Amino acid sequence: MKVLSIKQPWASLIVQGLKDIENRTWKTNFRGRILIHASQNDFDFRGKMTSEYQREYINKIQKPYIHGAIIGSVEIVDCIESTSDQNQSWGDLYCYHWKLRNAKILREPIFDVKGKLGLWEYNK
Repeated sequence: MKVLSIKQPWASLIVQGLKDIENRTWKTNFRGRILIHASQNDFDFRGKMTSEYQREYINKIQKPYIHGAIIGSVEIVDCIESTSDQNQSWGDLYCYHWKLRNAKILREPIFDVKGKLGLWEYNK
């Protein structure tokens, strides 16, 4: 099954169904369910802009975050290029927005999984 490694807190927000857009610099033609891997490192907010909307949701999720594990799954239903402010709560400008739906949290995370760049295969 395909997997996408994402830094925390974004990975937790996605599997809880709170974040429905994943921003990437590259386009995907893949549609369907993927696993979400919470990478070893957290997102570095120093010098980064997050909206009040995003901070509100980040404060809602359970901490401490799980790292280095597959924590859930989500469906990729579309991928569009953002070329202007499209009033997307989670979408960044001038990148690809992967539209996500039907998030599921795993009851038991799959630990000791090393992440990779891009969409990668998990075969266990």
